[in-house]
Order: sequence, then C-alpha cells, then structure tokens
Amino acid sequence: MLEAVIAERTAPAPEASAWREFWDAYSQSRGALIGLALVIALILLAALKSLPREPFEAAQIDASGRWRTFTHITLPMLRPDFYPLDRSGDVFTWDPV
Repeated sequence: MLEAVIAERTAPAPEASAWREFWDAYSQSRGALIGLALVIALILLAALKSLPREPFEAAQIDASGRWRTFTHITLPMLRPDFYPLDRSGDVFTWDPV
C-alpha cells in the first residue's frame, strides 16, 4: 500500500511531461537561434562599416535629420545585405515532413 502511494506521488503528471518535452525542444533550438542572431548582427555591423561616408556627409550638409538619413540613405544602401539574411531565416522555418 505504501509503495503504491509513493509511486503515485513521484510519477510525473501527464501535462508536466508534455511541458518538459516542449522545454527540451526549446532549449535545444535556443542555442541555434542565439548563434543565428549573432551571425546576423555581425553581418549587419560589417555592412554598416562598409557604407561610403560621402552620402552621409552630403545629408548632413543638406540638414537632413537622423531619421531621414536612416530611411533614405542607410536602409536603401543596406538592402542588398538584407536579402541573404532573409533567406537564412527561411532555412529555419522549412520543416521537412
């Protein structure tokens, strides 16, 4: 009788095991997502460093604000660098059946 009570109290609840499976899968994918975020950050930082200074100097002379400079100069010049990053996101959403 006592063994049955102990076994009943120590057995995990069904929803707890489902939660545990989810958490294990999340923990395994979390490292990959952090790694992908770091790679994306490095690529974008390198792309920002490679932009020419002349358009930014011209925008400053024209009294363009920071937001206008970002939206009209920085983002269009970074557009070619966003495409491979967008495609890399597709790799992680593709689920072979």
